[in-house]
Amino acid sequence: MKRRHLIESTLLLIVLLTATLKFDAQYRLADAVAELFYNSEKIAPAHALWSWAAEGGYAHAQYRLAYLYEKGIGRPAQILVAADWYGKAADQGHPAAQLHLGNLHLEGVLGRRDYSVAARYFALSAAQNHTPAIHFLAIMYLNGRGVEQNDNRAFDLFFRAAQRRYEPSAHYLGYLYYTGRGVAKNAKEGFRWFLSSAEKGNGFAQYDVGRAYHGGVGVERDLEKAQFWYRKAILENIPDAMVALGTMYYAGEGVKRSLKDALALYEGAALRGSVEGMNSAGTIALHRGQLRRARYWFQKAANQGHAMGQYNLAEVYYKGAGVRKDVGLAVIWFHRAAKQNVGMAQAELCILYSGREENAHPTDIAQAYAWCKLAQQRPMPNNFVNDVATLIRELEAVISREELSRALVLIREFVPAKEPPPVWTNQIARESQIYRQNLSL
Repeated sequence: MKRRHLIESTLLLIVLLTATLKFDAQYRLADAVAELFYNSEKIAPAHALWSWAAEGGYAHAQYRLAYLYEKGIGRPAQILVAADWYGKAADQGHPAAQLHLGNLHLEGVLGRRDYSVAARYFALSAAQNHTPAIHFLAIMYLNGRGVEQNDNRAFDLFFRAAQRRYEPSAHYLGYLYYTGRGVAKNAKEGFRWFLSSAEKGNGFAQYDVGRAYHGGVGVERDLEKAQFWYRKAILENIPDAMVALGTMYYAGEGVKRSLKDALALYEGAALRGSVEGMNSAGTIALHRGQLRRARYWFQKAANQGHAMGQYNLAEVYYKGAGVRKDVGLAVIWFHRAAKQNVGMAQAELCILYSGREENAHPTDIAQAYAWCKLAQQRPMPNNFVNDVATLIRELEAVISREELSRALVLIREFVPAKEPPPVWTNQIARESQIYRQNLSL
């Protein structure tokens, strides 16, 4: 401890004794000494030295000082102060400061999200070959945020960053090859990029490699390798991998079927925010007769807008599974699921409004007919298909002209809720958010 204190004191003395040097040399030396303090977790002297150099206009010190204020290192976070110092460094062409300032505008922490300003700073940084900025600019082009959407430009930028060994871009290239965005669709090439990223420890890519082996897409199907990569992704805290491995246990794919193991994996994913994990945990709990546990997870999924979670919760209330039967509440959740185009929910509303189940719900022939016709257009299990076809014939025999007219209006005016984004879109959004949050000094 005494030796470390002596070294620190010596370093500070060296800075003071170099007062005869030109300012730029003084600032560089102060920056180097501050970095040594920072790396040894001596934040106060590091902050003091970077503040001194930053006030003198040294761009790199301004960037480092901004980072301390942004992350709240050594003192409470002050985002506006951080933005001010990032801005001063960015105006001097500091590429990392430009990247971080762009990210603040992208995240909306300065008051509102400003995609165009974010894209402009990413472009300035990328023009200096700052690799993370190249990657984030590619994401902007991929999503059409702040720039005109351009898959070809996104591909070129991701490829450029990947060639510079930026592993997240390698994963995105795999996605582009699999989906044919900005490049000819090529699942084998997509798998190669996924594997390249996965082998460097990218949990998202490890999950995608597992999916590729699981489905035999771009590579020969291999359930053992699928499990291997899912497990590696789970160690990287990827909840989608928990859901995927849970599904293998639920179906007995490549492993001995185990509802207990499936439930543990689904709940692990649910606790990490996966709505798919919540709904799947509810499904397994229901199969095991754990009705309150099932309702708990269905409610969690339904509250976050998961269509099947809403349908399953409606079923719980309709049947009184683990709760007091409540048809009114069931109808509310059936409606929410039906608006997300869940055919089974639409079929259930058709049955309830038809009056087939006496005293279950007020009869409304027009609503019943409308929901039956909408359900008929959706994929459903055979028992629902047959029920709906039978009900349509029965309703057509009794429906009045006025009721039919109202039903046709309901069908015509039905606007389903926006389809949830595909799993790829959800995944890359989460991945890019994590990388932005982890931008380092």
